[in-house]
Amino acid sequence: PDDRSSFEALREAVTREVEAEEGRPIYLLGESFGGVLALSVAQGADGKPPSSLAGVALVNPATSIGRSWPAQLPRLLDAVAALPPNLSDAAYFALATPIFAAISGD
Repeated sequence: PDDRSSFEALREAVTREVEAEEGRPIYLLGESFGGVLALSVAQGADGKPPSSLAGVALVNPATSIGRSWPAQLPRLLDAVAALPPNLSDAAYFALATPIFAAISGD
């Protein structure tokens, strides 16, 4: 629960595990975020996959996350922050309720 590893740290951890299995073909299976992580491991930090990696299977990979509505929030919040102080606070509170409702599934 307290693990806040960066994407890079996760990629490096998976890569280390794959490389530790030298001499055996390793297949990664990634679902959703794990699919993106598996693709990143397969691409390798230097553009080459780990030598033990024999294949990757993706299940519903989150490869279009950049087009999802949560990915648009930083631009919206930056625009709200650029408003004058009182207007910015009012706009934030007006937007926060539907955003939090969408995130929580309400």
